[in-house]
Amino acid sequence: MGLLTSLLPGLRDLRAPLASGLLWLGVLVAIFAPHSDRILRDTPEGAAIKELLASGSGTATVPLLVSVAFLIGSAANTLSQLTARLIGSVGLDLLAKLEKLSLSRFRFKKGAAWLPIRLFANLVTARKSLQPISLTARQLIVDAVQNIFGRSKAPGSVSLIYPIDSVLDSLSYSAAHLAVAAPTLYQEYDRLRSESEFRVAVVPPMLTLAILLPLEHSPYIILFTAVGCCVLLAQAVQQVRAANNILANAVYLDHATLPNIQSVADAFKDLVPQPETDGQWIGALIAILDHKGLFDEANAATGELADHSERILEDAAWYLREHDRPQFRYLFTLLKEKDDPHQAELVARLLDAERFSDLVAEDRE
Repeated sequence: MGLLTSLLPGLRDLRAPLASGLLWLGVLVAIFAPHSDRILRDTPEGAAIKELLASGSGTATVPLLVSVAFLIGSAANTLSQLTARLIGSVGLDLLAKLEKLSLSRFRFKKGAAWLPIRLFANLVTARKSLQPISLTARQLIVDAVQNIFGRSKAPGSVSLIYPIDSVLDSLSYSAAHLAVAAPTLYQEYDRLRSESEFRVAVVPPMLTLAILLPLEHSPYIILFTAVGCCVLLAQAVQQVRAANNILANAVYLDHATLPNIQSVADAFKDLVPQPETDGQWIGALIAILDHKGLFDEANAATGELADHSERILEDAAWYLREHDRPQFRYLFTLLKEKDDPHQAELVARLLDAERFSDLVAEDRE
């Protein structure tokens, strides 16, 4: 049983590149078969290859074709995954912008003339169901972050200001721990992940083959293939969501870890002296992120801090001034750009402190 558990992930990883590679080989055959006489040079080696292919000897050609198909599929799958992520990101951003146009009010319009608009409005309002992370998984991750920070004595405000999107983007890194802590759960996660990758991998060559093959009633075949490809892509999205739900549940139940969050929580425990106010804890969070090289997360948290209440903002600003000067200057820049009258007094005090600090530095020089 242990051997089978170890083999299954590898076998699943072979399936997608092999299947898509064979389909892409079919595409290449459809393109170059009419010109096969001109592909190989008229040399002894070219004649030997033609003779080998004409003989149909499976002993030599089948392993060769399978190997070539795997290599082509591996390269094509990487491009397919990147393209799918790019299209998905752009598409979701576009739907989010269209959602602001209040298209949902057209969902209940009656009459055949409104049918295309109703369908489009339903697609826009269904944007959340197309995201790879469900709302349930997102909430579980938020709760898990709160639990991890809570065990290090950090207040709840720290977990609220942490950029949760960065945690969701790195959620897949928790799978390695899940494979050790809960192998059965990991097998289900890996199955869903590989099923999604398989569907994304075979869609482009299937659609290309349907377009290139000289078949009767070609427009109908292309249409049916396109519909089938859309169904496969929809299934892929749902399987990614299901796989991420498993990871989110595992993280919430402590079957898997969030490496960056755990690293920050461990750093909280080593702080001497410990922060006393919510603002100081938030300042400590930003300083730890910055010192650990998580610059995007630190900048995002500082951006959130700039919109916080004045009391928390002031405590965090003074803490950053003492422990993380780059983020303090970034926060100071954000506050000056906002030009909020409610924060004018704080900005003036911070500016005076910076001027005093510069004078002291000049005197020392």
